[in-house]
Amino acid sequence: MRNLIPALTHTALLRSWTGLEANTPDGLPVIGTSAGHDGFIHAYRFSGHGFATGRGVGGAHCPRANPD
Repeated sequence: MRNLIPALTHTALLRSWTGLEANTPDGLPVIGTSAGHDGFIHAYRFSGHGFATGRGVGGAHCPRANPD
């Protein structure tokens, strides 16, 4: 970053984030059971909303992954 913005040369970096922002054509996440692995549930492509909704989605689908 300092190479791109020389004014930041003497600025301390406190935290950073990197990753992919994915989306689907209809804007909805992909949620469902895996065809190849029993008890495995896919939940991805929240397009930035995963931090806000991930806990709820995980909690709602936990009984499906662990029925006992």
